[in-house]
Amino acid sequence: MKKVTIILSFMLLGTILSAQEQPSRLEFKAGAGVGFMGSGDVLTLSFENELDYKLNAYFTASAVVGIGRSFETKHDKNDYLHGGITLYASPFRNDGINNFRIGLGYTFINETRLYRESATSLDYDYFTSNEHAFNFIIGYDYKYSDRYSIGAKAYTIGSSRSGGILTGAMLVFGIAL
Repeated sequence: MKKVTIILSFMLLGTILSAQEQPSRLEFKAGAGVGFMGSGDVLTLSFENELDYKLNAYFTASAVVGIGRSFETKHDKNDYLHGGITLYASPFRNDGINNFRIGLGYTFINETRLYRESATSLDYDYFTSNEHAFNFIIGYDYKYSDRYSIGAKAYTIGSSRSGGILTGAMLVFGIAL
């Protein structure tokens, strides 16, 4: 009888421990902010969706897709679409309430510009470029519950061919999946 009680106790303990909820390693983030394209003279409204996967307590990998649009005048418009991957390092760990992180990664960006040569011209010129670029991101997240977080990030996307393509900051909302 004593052996049966011990075995049932261990089975019950195992069931209780396996029912404990594990923190999710996957997080979806959506952000909105402003950026400057080119040499900093084109203000852009930016939106991003990001999927993060925590590799361990110090590193996180992410995949991101972003879109942006600017309206310089009623005749000049700039758009961009980018996708990329980033590896973040969290020097103070990423498993607490506060998460400061620095990221570096690869981005593919498509930029489109529609503009007129002069205000009196009726002809529009269309310019598009596709670039392989790097990204550098500094971010901070605050978890205000087990599943939800809010944060901010500053970023730059640049290439060796054309220098800075996009620099900006955004507010980010996250949910653990």
